[in-house]
Amino acid sequence: MKRILLSTLWMCATLPLFAEMDITVIGKKHENRSEDFEDRPYGNDDMSYGAYFDYFEGMGGWRFGATYATDLSGPGEADTVITPEISLLGRDGIWEGGLSVMMDYIDSEEGSDWGDVYYQTQLGINLPVTSNLLIGIHAFFPFKDLGDFSDIDTGNVDYGVTVTARF
Repeated sequence: MKRILLSTLWMCATLPLFAEMDITVIGKKHENRSEDFEDRPYGNDDMSYGAYFDYFEGMGGWRFGATYATDLSGPGEADTVITPEISLLGRDGIWEGGLSVMMDYIDSEEGSDWGDVYYQTQLGINLPVTSNLLIGIHAFFPFKDLGDFSDIDTGNVDYGVTVTARF
């Protein structure tokens, strides 16, 4: 575990030296109401907001950050949720897609605890506003394990708006 932590810290410290660095903020509307994914704290029309650092080298890159949500209507009646996320992304022109690994930190009246690890795919379009500012529209599909990926239901897709500043 110590080696993984040190490797991650080294990678985060050295990536800005070799890659394009972006800052992305996301507003996401959650629609996931899957019956087999009930431990996810988000309900219909819940909103979350996130901030991320993106590191790209060519077409591929990493996104590190977290989302924050409050006043949720999902199961368990969580007061607040913080969801750290690590994503492997690909960009080609205006298109962006990728795979994320996520885990919810749920704070409720009953206490605070980490949820299970889950995954998310995303696909979106980023439109340039200026040479260093992009606005995007994205679709996110969260799922519990890789076997669930083939069961995409449009009723379980989250939607979001992104604003990316390039450096």
